[in-house]
Amino acid sequence: LALAKQYSDANLVTAKGYEDCVVFMGEDSCSVVVADPDGVDSTDAARIKDIVISETDYTAAQIKIMEAE
Repeated sequence: LALAKQYSDANLVTAKGYEDCVVFMGEDSCSVVVADPDGVDSTDAARIKDIVISETDYTAAQIKIMEAE
C-alpha cells in the first residue's frame, strides 16, 4: 500500500507539469526529488508541497523538496 501511495503521489506531481519525480515516504517525513530543466524555485516547491499536503497527512515541515542533478 505504501508503494502504491508513493506512486500515486509521484503521478500527481508529474501531472502538474513536473516531468520527472520520485516520492519517498517515511513514517515522519516525505522527500520529493524533482528533475526540472528550469530548476526548482520557491514557487515550484510551494506547489509540490501543496500537492503532497492535499494527498497525505504530512505537514509542510515534514516535506523536503530536492532537485535531481
